[in-house]
Amino acid sequence: MEMTPEQFFYDFVKGNQQDSIDNPGSLRCAFNAAVAASHMADHYFHYHDRRSSGQTYGSLPGLRDHIDNATNGAFSYIRSIADAYKHLYLTRYSSDISSAGAVYSIAIPNKNGPVQDLVGHEDDEDGNSVVWFKTKDDNLTEFQPTLKAVVDFWQALLR
Repeated sequence: MEMTPEQFFYDFVKGNQQDSIDNPGSLRCAFNAAVAASHMADHYFHYHDRRSSGQTYGSLPGLRDHIDNATNGAFSYIRSIADAYKHLYLTRYSSDISSAGAVYSIAIPNKNGPVQDLVGHEDDEDGNSVVWFKTKDDNLTEFQPTLKAVVDFWQALLR
């Protein structure tokens, strides 16, 4: 039996979001959450497209644009981070290793995406370890609120 968008959302998107909340400084958890939240668009589009339900916004790029507009650009950031994940082991991507087995930051040289770097293990103003990302216009943005905007979009759409 095929997984519905609701099942994908609760099993993968919400599950990975919770893992990233429970491990706020973990790049691994942030990447997994970004991949699930980004791929939710693909799953939603193809599920409804096969059923001709009219809920696809015309095309996958059309749906992505709709989500990006509805989340004030948060979806583009999440998608850029997710796209970098699949290319992590290619030579054109680099990471700074701060200790054995710990990735401190990952440069994301995707000329089409808005994210430049993903940085983990940084402290916020309260001293908590969190994941940040740096946009190509040099803004440093916390990952969790950006992910939350995308997850909240899906939560509202699937009601």
